Amino acid sequence: MGFYQNIQSMLREHHNGGGKSYSRLVPNMRAAEFLTTFCMQELSAEKFISNLDLSGNLNLSENCAKDLEILSNGTKTFFDNVISTRQFGKRDIDTKLIIPVIDACGKLSPGILRGRSRFIGSFEECMAIDYYDAQALRRIRGGYFRVLLQIPIANSTTNFMWDVCLPASCTGKELHTALADGSLPLVGKYIAEVIDGFEKIPKYVTASYIVGVILLLTIAICIVAGIVDYYNTNVKKQQPKGLGYTILMNFSLYKNCKYVIALTPAKKGQISTLNCIRAVSMIWIITGHTFSISMAAFGQNREVQERVVSVLLYNFTHHILMVPVKIRTSKHPHWK
Repeated sequence: MGFYQNIQSMLREHHNGGGKSYSRLVPNMRAAEFLTTFCMQELSAEKFISNLDLSGNLNLSENCAKDLEILSNGTKTFFDNVISTRQFGKRDIDTKLIIPVIDACGKLSPGILRGRSRFIGSFEECMAIDYYDAQALRRIRGGYFRVLLQIPIANSTTNFMWDVCLPASCTGKELHTALADGSLPLVGKYIAEVIDGFEKIPKYVTASYIVGVILLLTIAICIVAGIVDYYNTNVKKQQPKGLGYTILMNFSLYKNCKYVIALTPAKKGQISTLNCIRAVSMIWIITGHTFSISMAAFGQNREVQERVVSVLLYNFTHHILMVPVKIRTSKHPHWK
């Protein structure tokens, strides 16, 4: 029996309650991470779609069951035709349904052992699928779903997110049942949830309109206050007095922008370059956090967490530069 056949046999035994140790097969290796990597190899769009077993009682709606059957049978015949004729794309169902569905599903990418746990698909490509089956007289549209996997290993749980493109006529609960019951024999029982509704546009409620009106009103006041402030400062050259005018000027874009970008001369004993260091440090922090948020969706989490970064550059540089200033201004006899 080959190496991977051995692994598969052991995993089946574990799935059926055998519970054999993986460390004896892969010595001196993090067996838990190897198990996770091997199980993730099962998450292939063409594999699980071809393995869909709709013969049992899956409590699927009629529309969902018919669309999944068309997709599954079409995928099987698609790969059979490719193997036998070495040609593909001749059928209408291949170019308009099978190939776009497989291409839109998330693919396993490298770095699983380094913390990569999200496999994102192509939302736009999936939502653009609109295939009409003339034989079944059915129109199949693409639906974007996210499969949440929770694989227990030792005393912890490893979470994975895998995006798939399947018929929009199905719900997340229906797909949860279909995927967990035979389509993914190794990791099917670890599916915690299948999330749907990504294609739906959130409905605006009363609170949304209230917040929108407040924001638009605030922006309008800032623009009007800025125009009035600029006119009184540079044209009329006379600032009116009064509580209402003072409150209005607090919203002035012209006044506040001048205060924000204004640099006062450095006082005696101060280091003027600290202002530049402060600005660079703030830009660095804001840019770094913005980049890290976007990286969380598809990055290698462990590699990002273990990377050496400096967030407190300003504090470190500030204290280094302030040492000679402190020595110069100190009255201590040994520092004169």
